[in-house]
Amino acid sequence: MFSSGAKSDQQVALQVGVVGIVSTVIEITTMALPTLQSLCQQQMMESMRMGRWDNCSENPFRSMPTKIVNILMDCLYSLPHTHFLKIEDSLLLLTSGKIKQLDFRYFKNNEFNEYDPDDFFCKDICATYNVLYNKVKYNQSERYYKRAKIHHANDDQATDDILLHMVSKDSCQNIRTFILPPYWCFDASTITSLIQTSPNLEEIHASSGFEFEVLRNRQELRNLRLHLDILKFFGDQPEAMVGILASIKNLEIFALFAALRNPHEYFKLIAKVLMVCPNITSLGLVDSSFALHHIHKEKETPIQFKLQKCFWGVCRRTRTLFQKVPFNIPAYRDSSEFIRNSVELCPLVEELALQVFDKPNIRYLSHLKHLTTLELDFIHWKTFSMDFLLALLSEIGSQIKHLSLDVNDPLYTEGHEIYIDGIFKLCVNLETLKVIGISRVHKNVEACDSLSCLKRLCLGDTDNNCLAFLLQNCPNLEEMFLTQMLRGNLLEEILRQYPPLNLKIIYLHRIIPRENIKIILQNAKNLEKVCIPHDNDHLRELYPDVVVDENLRNLEYFEHRFHNCVF
Repeated sequence: MFSSGAKSDQQVALQVGVVGIVSTVIEITTMALPTLQSLCQQQMMESMRMGRWDNCSENPFRSMPTKIVNILMDCLYSLPHTHFLKIEDSLLLLTSGKIKQLDFRYFKNNEFNEYDPDDFFCKDICATYNVLYNKVKYNQSERYYKRAKIHHANDDQATDDILLHMVSKDSCQNIRTFILPPYWCFDASTITSLIQTSPNLEEIHASSGFEFEVLRNRQELRNLRLHLDILKFFGDQPEAMVGILASIKNLEIFALFAALRNPHEYFKLIAKVLMVCPNITSLGLVDSSFALHHIHKEKETPIQFKLQKCFWGVCRRTRTLFQKVPFNIPAYRDSSEFIRNSVELCPLVEELALQVFDKPNIRYLSHLKHLTTLELDFIHWKTFSMDFLLALLSEIGSQIKHLSLDVNDPLYTEGHEIYIDGIFKLCVNLETLKVIGISRVHKNVEACDSLSCLKRLCLGDTDNNCLAFLLQNCPNLEEMFLTQMLRGNLLEEILRQYPPLNLKIIYLHRIIPRENIKIILQNAKNLEKVCIPHDNDHLRELYPDVVVDENLRNLEYFEHRFHNCVF
């Protein structure tokens, strides 16, 4: 593999070592030397792309400290998607035996290199599997899948060989994280071999099949997320998976985006997993209330689980495989029994997304004393009442740090306004507020001193009075996402009177007057990223020092932290 070249191994090692030392120094002085860091990263990646060290008799990265190799891998993973390396260009790093994370989202993949993998992986991966297994019509994901099949036919054998080379070189000992998105198609035996030779794996996020038995007794494994048709693994007996999971004593996160003929059988399967894996804290984006309800009915003695993050109901923003089920969702959700049972079995829940159908459905949340992150989807509650929401928040508001409210139903707008000044009076420790729908403040609202904690704000249909109230009372606001256009001279006056001094991230979905953009950028001295769709080119021309991120909306708290695929 490595033949003799013009340069001596000592020279090569020295060259690699210098780059590594510089990278270490830069890691310590990132703020002082961002330009030098960027140049070193570019030079290093370009040297690998050109194959500068391919002719060494020994892999020079094997003799480098583990920390330095992983700094270089972090550099590789931080490249913009338009500059991804081919996996074969990264072979020396991959076979160094030092890497801790193997993430295929950040390698060039023929037709898939023109989009940002973070956006695809977080947003469309479940839609893709709906196409594969449930035949749901997602045109964009279907296009991805067809192109993936073409790529698989043409090039994946070479990539399989590279993984097998990693296995043969005993290069997987340090791998802790293995992420394989759906547009990489590998032979099952190849993935099985890689997992088998990675004894320290803590996280697997895979969309290609492998021999499930290889996971038995893997006590290092904490996080297992699978986008698979488990019928291909276990035929008509998917319960066989439960026995293997029971042997993984330290499993904390288990997410299965699977295709089963009957969704009820799927939820029963999840119930069995909960019973044999007592340390699970999250089941991913799947509605767990069915499984909990089933357990509550079947179990004779009281039991409590350690679940900390839950989705109860098929919330609009939840990317689950079962968004389309063969029964009427409101019909089975009219009873509050599901939520009552779920609260009783899961008293430790800290993060919750709940689909609300009626008042009894929501009242049980007051028993969740550890709850800090709450998303409420009201679009199926046609008689939504702000008074009832405030009644709930009067009991748990002081413990809520992150709150998302969805009342955006175009058929029911009257009475569905969210008056945020009332929320802030009850949620005195709120750090994140997201409102999908109409957000307003009451007339003659007074200044509020309980907004000093607010750092993140995402609003849909708002007005100038609401924005003025927020900018006046939120001195520590760092992230602002506005998805409706604000007009008029009053907006300019608001921005001049209450400039958002501490903003680091701003996303404005609609075009606003450029004079207002100028005011924001001039006053937000700490601004790191900005995005104004349809006006980003103008931003780049006039403000070259500001980072314009086309995918900035994906960094909104509930999109990035709560709903994406990287739990």
